[in-house]
Amino acid sequence: MTTTQYQKSLQRELAQLNRKIDMMIVKGQSYVTESKKHKMLLRQLRAMEGRGLFGRLASMSF
Repeated sequence: MTTTQYQKSLQRELAQLNRKIDMMIVKGQSYVTESKKHKMLLRQLRAMEGRGLFGRLASMSF
């Protein structure tokens, strides 16, 4: 699997997880485990994109 394919896979998984979390919020259910998985996936995706802390700060517009 190429890095591009892996990034797309992570993005798809994040989108599915976001929909699941949204539904859990609407139903009033706890989504602690899903939020931890979401955070981990975001961390992986940002690491692949080369967007560390400094990259995020540099891209912010004031």
